Amino acid sequence: MKLIVTGASGFIGLALVRSMVLMGHSVIAIVHSEKSDTRQLNEIGAEIIHCKAQEIRSLGEKISGPVDSCVHLAWAGSYGSEKSDYEVQIENLRGTLELIETLSSMGVKKLICSGTIAEKEIIRNFGTGSKNLPSNYYAIAKVATHTMSEILCGKKGIGLNWCYISNAYGPGDKSTNFINTTVTKMLSGERVSFSSGNQLYDFTYIDDVVNAIARILIDGVPGKTYYVGSSRCRPLKDYITVIRDSIDPGIPLHFGEISSSDYSLDIQDYDISDLSKDTGYEPNVPFEKGILKTIDVLKDKLGKADF
Repeated sequence: MKLIVTGASGFIGLALVRSMVLMGHSVIAIVHSEKSDTRQLNEIGAEIIHCKAQEIRSLGEKISGPVDSCVHLAWAGSYGSEKSDYEVQIENLRGTLELIETLSSMGVKKLICSGTIAEKEIIRNFGTGSKNLPSNYYAIAKVATHTMSEILCGKKGIGLNWCYISNAYGPGDKSTNFINTTVTKMLSGERVSFSSGNQLYDFTYIDDVVNAIARILIDGVPGKTYYVGSSRCRPLKDYITVIRDSIDPGIPLHFGEISSSDYSLDIQDYDISDLSKDTGYEPNVPFEKGILKTIDVLKDKLGKADF
């Protein structure tokens, strides 16, 4: 299989490119900036193409030969202050639709896009007066992009699989997501405060996320949306306790100090049965194992190998 991966130098992108190359596939890694660190992509053996989001319509001119599929992971402002920058999020939507137009002109017939579990909160609560809507534009932009991509892919004859990816974590993630922030604070001896932690969560190890995407590429049903998760959601406080116990059981946990609606999706929102039935996907890395690998990497980063 010959495929395009956008956002190839990012957390999920780099891991996916590595896995697909090892499986014998030909991967074209799209990197948005000439300044991006592409050393690992070079070592993996991927073909690297620099293409800014604003120039995505020229992508076909930079690629020779037919391409089978595309995995679209590039998305600016997925964490930090840019999640609340509507101009950044609108450009993500525009860039995705222009990518679909470009893929159509290239004859690409399959597209996988990365969504977020937070889309389900938007869909469930929008227009109800609920206070449980996210305070940023990121998930809202994902919902809009998802809907418009389905329409455009339908018109262009491209089989779209949209993936609700749930809280990917693991070595290689450089973001300020919940896992990284919590582990770093605990390792540094900082006080750790949380909400009540009663809301259901699901954290999915990077190897399992990549495995799911690879299986969807091969066996995903065109037009179907899949939830990509660990198959074992649980209250957030349970995850926090596992993190603490993996570092130092003596660390005090201060639950209830941060205001939160404690809004929780239902257990059926975390159901991977469709994905498993269609592709054979089963998660292999339980949180208790994945968090140990993540902690080891963050320890080294902080210079606390003997913690």
